[in-house]
Amino acid sequence: YFMSSMAIFVTGAPLASQAALSALRFCIASEAAGVKVSQVFFYSEAAAVANKMVTPIDDELNLSEAWADFAQRTGTPLAVCIASSERRGVLDQASLRENIENIDSADTRASDQSLVKAATLAAGFQVTGLGVFHDAMLAANRLVTFR
Repeated sequence: YFMSSMAIFVTGAPLASQAALSALRFCIASEAAGVKVSQVFFYSEAAAVANKMVTPIDDELNLSEAWADFAQRTGTPLAVCIASSERRGVLDQASLRENIENIDSADTRASDQSLVKAATLAAGFQVTGLGVFHDAMLAANRLVTFR
């Protein structure tokens, strides 16, 4: 039995386009139809989806939480381009540690606990390079892009 799979590439800004929301709805429908989403890659402006500091108003969908819920239910990796995320202030613990050490070259070391609190990468997302997306794209049967 051959299972169809696809990689998803999202580039549209979450507050200025419907790209991230449309991609989420498409992924949910695809999984329900038996098509495996092998990876979702957030590139360029879409990296802002992974910022846990963005808090929508009460009647708006929290895209970060909705994507994390999808990833948890399906096991789909949510990858965020490292260059795109750093340009938009979306930092995981490793990037944050590197930036702190570059700013203050003295012997000050941030504790792991303080880095967890200061990191802006939302739960469920991982910061990766384009090579990881390239591998996912080659392994999938289809690539679907949302701008």
